[in-house]
Amino acid sequence: SMDNWMLRAIVATGDLEIYIGLNPDTVDKGGHNWYASTATGRDVRIAVKTTDPSFHIATYYYVYLVSTSNADSQIKLSLD
Repeated sequence: SMDNWMLRAIVATGDLEIYIGLNPDTVDKGGHNWYASTATGRDVRIAVKTTDPSFHIATYYYVYLVSTSNADSQIKLSLD
């Protein structure tokens, strides 16, 4: 069985913040379950284990991407 999933963004240019949450109205306003940004590097990863208390089966999650620099963000996004 799958024990985790990972959202990964390889960011070629620009800076990026990624929020993942349950509610599209609040995911970018503090109502997120997970967060990552290019502050940690060009390869931005959010890995979630199914044992994470914030993870629920058969649930929609909303991903909110924010470019935080003047340059266009060029990214390769994948969900594994």
